[in-house]
Amino acid sequence: MKYFGFYCVLGFCLILNVARAEVEFDLKMFGLYEVKGDSLLIGNLTQQPYPIGINKLMLALITLEDIRSNSLDWNNAILTSKDTNFGNKPLLYIPEKTRLTTQDLLGLLFLSCANNVAQALSTLIDKDKSKLITRMNQRAKQLGMVNTKFNDIEGATDGNSTTINDITILARYIYMNFPLNRYFYNKKNVKYAGLRFSNTNGMLWKNNGVDGMLSCATIENKRLLIATTRNETSIFMLVAFGDQSYDIFLRDATELLDEAVRNFYTYQLFAKGEVMRTIPIYGGKRKSVNLGPNQDIYYTVQNDEHCCKASNITVSLSYPKYLRSPVETDSQQGIISLRLPDRELKQYPLTVSESIKNGNILSRMSDMIKLAFTF
Repeated sequence: MKYFGFYCVLGFCLILNVARAEVEFDLKMFGLYEVKGDSLLIGNLTQQPYPIGINKLMLALITLEDIRSNSLDWNNAILTSKDTNFGNKPLLYIPEKTRLTTQDLLGLLFLSCANNVAQALSTLIDKDKSKLITRMNQRAKQLGMVNTKFNDIEGATDGNSTTINDITILARYIYMNFPLNRYFYNKKNVKYAGLRFSNTNGMLWKNNGVDGMLSCATIENKRLLIATTRNETSIFMLVAFGDQSYDIFLRDATELLDEAVRNFYTYQLFAKGEVMRTIPIYGGKRKSVNLGPNQDIYYTVQNDEHCCKASNITVSLSYPKYLRSPVETDSQQGIISLRLPDRELKQYPLTVSESIKNGNILSRMSDMIKLAFTF
């Protein structure tokens, strides 16, 4: 019988040495995450992965953000040619002089993870590749991907680097912030420019409950897989690397996601904007202000775990006795701390639920006098 090493990380308590099914895992590196709670459930993160696929994923995010900001249009298009590398025996071959829109190219990028598709899509975003690479690195830093560096558009040269945790930050951000665009990576077969293509993510073909975000491979059979699935309470994301045969790779990935669906349960502890405390505010147009979380707060446990049920969680709040106006919505004014009887879990910002502007001069003077004799 094999054993998992589950552990506490990012505030989520899981059992150590839990017996699991007798399936050998050959995945060199993987992380299994609960997406809503942003928690690592189990992982082998001891090695730095080959930076395959991360460039394409960042390119996909920039495309989606440019579409949302109206700086890029779904109907912008290119004609494929040798100059866009579609005629040099690429992973995904498309005949020359095929008209492909931004929507076509983004779909093909998720579907194939092909270098030539990434190159073509990049020309619609910014013809200056050096500026686009700089932008990719800046966006990674903004997202907290501290161990990621981009050296090219498609990830084909030395100098690119990342970690499983950084890849998950990016994949989770895309999944959570662009839910209406999940159709790009959850279909087995699609048509673009009148041509039929099949998704290269084998998880879609093995399990109907899986959304296959990305599947990439090198000629040396180094592989990256990003896939999500869910049960009634949780959304699970697997980020996996390996260099074994594709059948074994998919077997291990399937087993990991199946384990998650069977064995984990996610509680919502607090909702975004929920009022946790009300405190006085002086000098403002109102006399009190509500404090609460600026995000939904979740907690994930194993289904048969009793030590870590939500009822055993102690919540403590740290916040000032009063505030002075003005204050802005979502400005942090304290800390929400979660802990179990034997360990600290995680901390979240305690924020202002709505902005409060200064009152008139008379009310401000009156409040300052009250403040002087109250605190």
